[in-house]
Amino acid sequence: MKRWIATAAAAVAMAAFPIAAGADTSSGESTHLGPFPTVADPDGGSCGIPWALDNFDRFLTVRENGDGTFTVREDFKNGAFVTTGPRSPGGCEPGDHHGTTVLAGFNGTFHGYLEGTVSGGTLNPAGCAALAADCTTTTGLIAATFGPGAAFTCLSGAPATCRFAFEYAAGDQGLIFHHWEDRNDKTGDEEFKGDIASS
Repeated sequence: MKRWIATAAAAVAMAAFPIAAGADTSSGESTHLGPFPTVADPDGGSCGIPWALDNFDRFLTVRENGDGTFTVREDFKNGAFVTTGPRSPGGCEPGDHHGTTVLAGFNGTFHGYLEGTVSGGTLNPAGCAALAADCTTTTGLIAATFGPGAAFTCLSGAPATCRFAFEYAAGDQGLIFHHWEDRNDKTGDEEFKGDIASS
């Protein structure tokens, strides 16, 4: 989750961003918010440096736990990326199933999610409609939806308190590796599989 922790608080450019998003609370079980578009978001890999720029839509699903906390899932859909290089996303992993570099200009798609617990806040489904609300980052989305004092376990830096999985594909395009995954392993630690690499 290095990619999402590293960029969650980064300000990004945005285009055609709908200030208000719908909330579905009819079931009484979950609240659904989004989409919240994010554009030109730097994506970091196993080396801890950017390797691509991402465009995608954020969606939030919120369920009250009955104890003042909320189970929150943030989905990243309609994702597209373009590589910037120079290091490939899996380039700093041990083993033989990855490359080391990726050239700029390769295109691909991705999707993923984060799921954790929010505490210390109050749900406001209309929070992203507030003046100056920035729901183009995970940090901004949680602050707008639950208040600035809310804490989300997926932003705490402790992988065991957050379930996550992201999958990237770039087709062939002459790449030596064109599929990469960033997810929890069975112990809750982060693991990388594969790569998006030109060498």
